[in-house]
Amino acid sequence: MRRTVFFDFDNTLYSHKSKTVPPSARKVLGALREAGSFLVLATGRGLESKEMIMQETGFDFDAYIYLNGQLVMEGDEIIAEQYISIDNTSRIFDIADAEGIAYGGFTCRGQALCRWTDKSRAVWNDFNPPLPSLVEDFRAIEKIYLLQLYISKEEESLFSSILPDYVTNRPHEFLLSLIPKSAGKALGMNVIMNRHNLDRSASYAFGDGYNDVDMLKAVSTSIAMEDGSEELKSIASFIAPAADDDGILRASMSLGLIAE
Repeated sequence: MRRTVFFDFDNTLYSHKSKTVPPSARKVLGALREAGSFLVLATGRGLESKEMIMQETGFDFDAYIYLNGQLVMEGDEIIAEQYISIDNTSRIFDIADAEGIAYGGFTCRGQALCRWTDKSRAVWNDFNPPLPSLVEDFRAIEKIYLLQLYISKEEESLFSSILPDYVTNRPHEFLLSLIPKSAGKALGMNVIMNRHNLDRSASYAFGDGYNDVDMLKAVSTSIAMEDGSEELKSIASFIAPAADDDGILRASMSLGLIAE
């Protein structure tokens, strides 16, 4: 039976401490491909990060789930996508503009940002380039896959009447990402598994954060990184050491995904 293995990228394959994908994780990807597994990268990042992901992993996945399920691709083909409704975005933009808050996101024009602030600079100093393009008239963009607010946890109260309409994720202390409640990595997983008639009883997923909860729930064997969120670890069937501690390799050997 062919195995399907889903990998989150940040702080799962890629360590933000060492700013690299450990060689041991690269070894796992190669061994899994050699064994005939179907391998999927499922990330909150957008398409602009594909080159960086391939460079860091030394690997091209069979399929990619971007933006927490908003965009699903195989090669250059988009096989599923959905956008954020504009119903509430004008209220978000009004509040952000009044407060001088930066906002942006992944759009049909690529990764974009309305303005640079201390918080948006801090985020992109920590994230690996390419940097977003500056689009001062961000409101005019027709299709937004994922919306981003460059705010602290405390500033979320400014948007308290609106945020319940979205699934939110905080990948950085100064960044809040928003996607529709109908979205999620599991949405893209279902598209891929149905498209290739893949067996869920032989499906695995590695993740570390809140945006990986639905992904881990959608597979038969779920693996949370030891330094990941407590919520994710509480639902996982296996806890792996951190990325820098060869967690991907050690978990893969323990679970019999690759030979020891």
